[in-house]
Amino acid sequence: MMARQALRDESGSASLELVIVTPIFIMGFVLLAFAFGMIRTSGAVSDVAAEIATAASRADRFSLSQAAVTEGQRIASQQGLPCTEAGGIFVRGDIVTVAGAAGTEALQVTVRCTVPNSKLGVRGAPGSQTFESIQISPIDEWRGGD
Repeated sequence: MMARQALRDESGSASLELVIVTPIFIMGFVLLAFAFGMIRTSGAVSDVAAEIATAASRADRFSLSQAAVTEGQRIASQQGLPCTEAGGIFVRGDIVTVAGAAGTEALQVTVRCTVPNSKLGVRGAPGSQTFESIQISPIDEWRGGD
């Protein structure tokens, strides 16, 4: 009879549940912070690419690609992208012809940013993530220098 009562005794079960569930909650919060860091950085890279494309498309015709690179470094450092600290940013500008619009040219800007995982909300996490954004901006025909 005493043995049955000992088996039905639930004292300490809340502590055991807490010990099992707490690490799961902590891991969930860590993954949530990591996902938020990735989303935030991806949006920032896209915003920087759009700003670069717009600013560089107003530059002199012969220096569009160089203007994209210069603007990219300046805007990325202003935005505080984590990839700028490690030198992990790549900016490229190309002149492309817009499909469906005869003779219309646009500037295509590619921004690639490599960020260490430790900068994405999880301290000490190994590895890195690469974010890429391609933006197209029509070349302003009234830009200076042409």
